[in-house]
Amino acid sequence: MVAADDFIPAQLQTFGEPPVDVGDLYIPTPDYVVRGLAQSERIRPRDGLVIPTVEVSFTVPGLPGIFTIRIDNYAFTHADVLAYMRERSYLIRSLYALPATRPPYVDTGPAQVI
Repeated sequence: MVAADDFIPAQLQTFGEPPVDVGDLYIPTPDYVVRGLAQSERIRPRDGLVIPTVEVSFTVPGLPGIFTIRIDNYAFTHADVLAYMRERSYLIRSLYALPATRPPYVDTGPAQVI
């Protein structure tokens, strides 16, 4: 079994303010490989609430470029951020496949570690 500690940079199990557990993001998969994190924030227009956001920079194996997805800090405790990563990687692969069409996205759960 592979653990996040096998891949995560030293001293980076948690990240951001408020801190969230980002360890599992760093386990490379055939779908994506995380290259770095940054902290930012966005303002929710309806009420001006400041929402801390983790910007995840990643590559998609076999494709050129570095991509970024912004994930609200609260999602790390209330949602499946790895599913966000799998779906975003699928969408990027779909763009590179144009004009061909890929089958509709179905999340089949965690990918195998590469």
